[in-house]
Amino acid sequence: MFEKKLLSQIKKHQKLPDGLWATEFGFKISQYTTYFFLKKGLSPNFVSLLSFSVASIVALLFCFQDYKCLMAGAVLWQFSAILDCSDGDLARVSGKSSLLGAWLDKSLDRLKEFLIFGSATWHVYMTTLDGKGIFVQIKYAELIFLLGFMIILLMTLSEYMSDIQGFLKPSNRKAKSVLFNRYILSIVDLNALMVTFFALIGHLDIMLAFYFLIFVIMFPYQVVKSVKYLK
Repeated sequence: MFEKKLLSQIKKHQKLPDGLWATEFGFKISQYTTYFFLKKGLSPNFVSLLSFSVASIVALLFCFQDYKCLMAGAVLWQFSAILDCSDGDLARVSGKSSLLGAWLDKSLDRLKEFLIFGSATWHVYMTTLDGKGIFVQIKYAELIFLLGFMIILLMTLSEYMSDIQGFLKPSNRKAKSVLFNRYILSIVDLNALMVTFFALIGHLDIMLAFYFLIFVIMFPYQVVKSVKYLK
């Protein structure tokens, strides 16, 4: 069914090491989606846009209060993340890597985050108005929008600081592995895993609280790390 030689070639072009989710799950599935796209002659940029389109559907589903919508969103979010693994692999194995493709991929990743956490914020706000979730004791439910904004802002700034570090001190991916000396800690990988988890347990409110705590710690750490690189 699959040409072993082509699959082997795709594996060789995978961006490893990577995060826990991508290494142990994402790339193991995406080699087959990459194979399909390669056979169909589709471009990496098309796959990036397809991943973004699926993530947009997820954001729409998260706006509803129905748990079935959260479940469907969790499944589609995984599909979007797998496609996100495929676009880079497809670019490398087909020899179609480009600055435009790299920019598009990174830009769409940020837009996905805005959409997902924006819709999650709306979901939590509506859930709180219904008297459910961990924020029911908040006097002004509108403060949830401030929480969502802070998460998106801190996440974006953390990604920006990470890019600055890569510019100030270029190094191979292996040198960046920090988890069990095997995995890279990345926000995209964290999102692929945690958004799915919290959607499946039906608690996007806990997800917002979790991410806020993560980035309140991560952003100052990223700033300090970048300053060290300047010395």
